[in-house]
Amino acid sequence: MTKPTGGEIVRERLLAEEVPYLVGIPRHEIVAMLDAFPTSQDQIKILQVRHEQSTVHLADGYYRVAAKPLSVFTSIGPGALNTAIGLGASYVDSTAVLVLSGETHA
Repeated sequence: MTKPTGGEIVRERLLAEEVPYLVGIPRHEIVAMLDAFPTSQDQIKILQVRHEQSTVHLADGYYRVAAKPLSVFTSIGPGALNTAIGLGASYVDSTAVLVLSGETHA
């Protein structure tokens, strides 16, 4: 029995919570996690956007309409910082958003 990768663990948890979309900008810091998702494209879809801030606003709006959380992913540095405004809005209005942030390769 092989140990699951970090990406596979994240994928299985998101599937268990019935999260329908994973939203973000695929960059080198998060690609290792995203490698686990092609086998589950019929259950959880990856949506690519143009700016990290829009990922959180999209997730916030989706939760308000569908009452289901979305997960967003981001890179380190400016990408993670760009999610802060959307997270602030989500926090103030008590909406559910899960942000997964990448890390540099070591």
